[in-house]
Amino acid sequence: MVAATTAKKLNVYRKPEDRSPTFIIRDMMKIESDAIAQKRDESTPIKITLQNNQDAAYTGKLSLGGNKEEHTFFFDTGSPWLWVALDDCTSCNWPGVNPYTPDSSTNKPSSKVGNATYVDGQFATGNIATDEVRITADSEPITMNIIGVSEAHDIGNIPADGILGLAPSPAKNTDLFVTQLHKQGLIPDDMFGLEIKPNGQDSFITLGGYDTERVPDPKEIKWINLYNKDSWWTEFRHVYYGDTILSSKGGLVVFDSGTSITTMSENILYAIINGFYTKTEGQSCTIKQFQGLDLWHCPCIGNFDDIGISMNGYMAFLNSDLIIKDAGQGEC
Repeated sequence: MVAATTAKKLNVYRKPEDRSPTFIIRDMMKIESDAIAQKRDESTPIKITLQNNQDAAYTGKLSLGGNKEEHTFFFDTGSPWLWVALDDCTSCNWPGVNPYTPDSSTNKPSSKVGNATYVDGQFATGNIATDEVRITADSEPITMNIIGVSEAHDIGNIPADGILGLAPSPAKNTDLFVTQLHKQGLIPDDMFGLEIKPNGQDSFITLGGYDTERVPDPKEIKWINLYNKDSWWTEFRHVYYGDTILSSKGGLVVFDSGTSITTMSENILYAIINGFYTKTEGQSCTIKQFQGLDLWHCPCIGNFDDIGISMNGYMAFLNSDLIIKDAGQGEC
């Protein structure tokens, strides 16, 4: 008799004379793989509502563990980790946090430590554990590695209990949520689509595809090559202010749902400011400090032009209304 195991079951087979244990294990893995492939073929993309928090963070709900605890996560395309604050984390004390109490029936911690690091010294760290994650409490779970955070530093006022990373590649010893949904047969493709709406309106993420109501014809989608496989960086060629080329040096641009700030090199910024200056009929702009940022205040005269960025032969536009705000008293 030969015992062979898979991740989900233990079966005992009588060994034929011409069969080895290796072949039996391969057969079992193929049966399970075929079942997952069939489930994947029968699946459809899943659309989740995200809340826009002051145009700075987009949050949605997931359920964790055997107890199906519902928690709020910050959906972040700029990082690869899925982490959640644990109930014994004394430094996870930002306003509104609802810590996770792991269920020992599903949560299997390891001795490996995960470190989610961010800009300006922010970090969240804790042991990596295998646990169940559900899109809703009633949906089928997937099993994946997550970081149970026991220590956090300067995370700030994130309106969530943790962060769900949506980067293209996983960090060491961790899993990507969307990839695991696909591998375990819950969505048809290893992809997602984001629909970002202004503050006060619901935004959406479609897991396993994109919103076909918004884009009914797949030919309308423009695919852009990534600069590397670790993040959503791509190369740009030109930056325009209206019809004027501000820069033709090229560079890199990143698509990051974890920030509300559009950043650029100083030479491009000053070229844009000069464009604004021209629109203000020669009236000067001033710099004012706000929470460590330089804000340019210009007279609100006329309509400001949009900013265009060319990437792989495709032109993307930043609407001037999104980056120029009315500061009151005739200033923008």
